[in-house]
Amino acid sequence: MGHPVDPGVTKDSDEMRRVTYFAVAGSAVLVLAFSLSARAQATGCVPGAQSQCACPGETSGVQVCAPDGRRLEPCQCEQIAPPPEPDEPTEPAEPTEPALPPAPVPPPPSPPAAPAAATGTLHVTAAEPGTVLLDGSEVGRTPLELPGLTPGEYQLRVNFDDGGNRKIDVLIRGGDVTRIEVELSRARALARLREGVRIGVEGGMAIMPPNKHVSLVVAAKLAFPINFGVIPAIDIRTGVNAYLGGASPSEDAEQEAEETWADEEDGDDGSVAVRQGFTLLLMAPVQVRFNLGSVYTIAVGGSIGMATDVVEECTNQAEWDQDPDVECVQFREVVALAGPTGSLATFRFGSQRQFEASLSGGLLFNLGENMGHSRAMIDLGFTWLSL
Repeated sequence: MGHPVDPGVTKDSDEMRRVTYFAVAGSAVLVLAFSLSARAQATGCVPGAQSQCACPGETSGVQVCAPDGRRLEPCQCEQIAPPPEPDEPTEPAEPTEPALPPAPVPPPPSPPAAPAAATGTLHVTAAEPGTVLLDGSEVGRTPLELPGLTPGEYQLRVNFDDGGNRKIDVLIRGGDVTRIEVELSRARALARLREGVRIGVEGGMAIMPPNKHVSLVVAAKLAFPINFGVIPAIDIRTGVNAYLGGASPSEDAEQEAEETWADEEDGDDGSVAVRQGFTLLLMAPVQVRFNLGSVYTIAVGGSIGMATDVVEECTNQAEWDQDPDVECVQFREVVALAGPTGSLATFRFGSQRQFEASLSGGLLFNLGENMGHSRAMIDLGFTWLSL
C-alpha cells in the first residue's frame, strides 16, 4: 500500500508546475520576438519609403525609412488639440414678462450741407433809360440790381432808348455789391447839348467866281443860323445868310454900259467909265447835317434868295478922273437865285462843341430869263451856337 499524500505537498507541486509553464511560455515569446527583430534587420526598408504608424488618441502617423534603408524614422504624429471641456450646466432662467418691442431707432442725422460759395450783387444806374444786357442776355432795365451772381468777369451793355449804347467790363466779387454808373458816350453827351432849338451867329468870307455881269467877287459873310437837334446823329439847320462884297464889272458888262450910254446921250462917242460897284446877296439855306462822331459834320441842302449887283457908269474917263463927283448913272441888276448848297467839312470844337469852323459851297441859278447871272460860291465860316 502506498504512502499517504500530504495535502500541503500536493499544493506546492501545482504551483511549481504553473511557474514552470509560464517560464517556458515567456521564453518562447522572447525567442520569437528576437527572431522577428533579427529578420527585420536582415530584411531592411526602401530609403524614403513611408509607412503608417499608430499615434496617441487613436490617430495614425507616418514613418519614413532612413536613407541607409536599415531603419525607420520615429513616427511623425500630428498635434491634436485636446477636446474642449464641456460647459458647466447653467441653471434655467427664471420666466420673465414678455419684452416690449424695441423702440424705432431714429435715422442718423444727415451731414451738414457744404456752405454755398459767396455770390455778388451788381447795381446798375445810367444817365438815360435803357435796356441792360449781361454777357449778351437781357436782364432788365435801368436802374437795376442783380443779386446772386457768381464771382467773375462779365460784359455789361446798356442800350439807351434814344439811341446809342455803352459797353463796360465789370468784375463781380463774392459778398460784395458792385455799383456801376453808365455814362453817355462823349458823342452822345455832346449831342444832348444840341437837342432842341439853338440859335447862333456866324461870320466869315465868301468867294464868287466871275459871271456874265460881274467879275470875281470877294464878300464878307454874316449869318444867323437856327439849329434843330433831331437825334444825336442828325441836325437840321436854317437861318439867314447875308453876303456883301465889291463887284468889278465884267467885259460884257462894260460893253453893255457903253452901248446904253451912247444911246442915251445922242451922238456921244460912247466912251464911259464904269466905277467899282458892289454885290449884295441874301440867302435862306435849309440843310440836313450829319454828325459823324463828336467832331466832324457834313451837310447837304439847298438855298433860295436874291442877288443885287450895283455898278456906277459915268460920261467918260477924263471927266471922272478930274471930278470924281461928276454925275454918274447907276446900273443895277436884281435876280432871284436858288440851288444846292452844303458843307464839305465842318469841325466842331470847344468843351461843349459850341464852336464850328466850316468850309461850304453852293451853286446858285438865276430863276429869271438871264441865266448868265447864275453863280457859284465858296465860303469859310466860323459859328457860335448858344448851347
